[in-house]
Amino acid sequence: MGARGRAEEAKWNRKYEVQERLKEFMAPAYNDAVAPFVAAAIHSHNAPRVRVLVLAGGKGSFSSRLLPDVKRRLAENGVKTSIDVVETDITTVLRHATGKRVIADMQKLPFKDRAFDFVVSQAGINQLGPGGLPEGMAEVNRVLTPAGIFIHVQDTTPDLRSWCRPESIRAWQHESAAVIGLDKSNTNRFQELATEAYANVALALQAVARRQGMRSVAFQYKGEARVPMAPFKVSGRDLSDATGIHFTLGQLSYSFPEVPERMRQLSYDTTVSIASKSRPVKKILDLAEAQY
Repeated sequence: MGARGRAEEAKWNRKYEVQERLKEFMAPAYNDAVAPFVAAAIHSHNAPRVRVLVLAGGKGSFSSRLLPDVKRRLAENGVKTSIDVVETDITTVLRHATGKRVIADMQKLPFKDRAFDFVVSQAGINQLGPGGLPEGMAEVNRVLTPAGIFIHVQDTTPDLRSWCRPESIRAWQHESAAVIGLDKSNTNRFQELATEAYANVALALQAVARRQGMRSVAFQYKGEARVPMAPFKVSGRDLSDATGIHFTLGQLSYSFPEVPERMRQLSYDTTVSIASKSRPVKKILDLAEAQY
């Protein structure tokens, strides 16, 4: 591996260190926020077997963390559906993954037309930026069956330069240059940028999906879970005994105040976008609310 390859490797290591640690810790609350919609979508499909394509699947958190919860919820509602999952990502990320993955360019997916009933993106397709999103969504549309559904969960902050207005970025850069580190005003500016980026991703996904003949909605949802206190570190900071911690990245927020009996109450806010080729999205949301 050359110098460029080592630099790329180091970049992905840094990118995933905190992200993966948080996902592991917040998994119960994250599942509570996302699993109901995935389970309801599969339930509404009313088929003995479904195929799910995961875009930008990273190290496989969909299969290892989210899917078991989805299956449990389906079983509790008497739904007996076999779920086949194909997870994809780029070569650099897959080097860190466990299990078999498929190398895939989101703008040129290596799959046949109508190959999947569902496509799931966990902060994946937004990486194409506004310019690449139409082509990426066209590929999603192509590989989905006529009754197929696309679910996008924005569980990390989108690239600010891609999804924020240039004037917003310039204002942040000007403010950043005037301070040392991240003081309160600079952090607030970042939160404003992140919120703008989250909103722009959701709006762009809806617009592109509708132009391509799909029904689409986007919404915020909060998941909650009560878990035993356990060792937890982020960037070397030990948060095991911390109480009342709440930190936000735009519309994505994590909160874990302590509750009695050495338990911790987790909450996880995120933005979910759903696009359907033929079925009314509202029926899926109503099913998620009523049964999942």
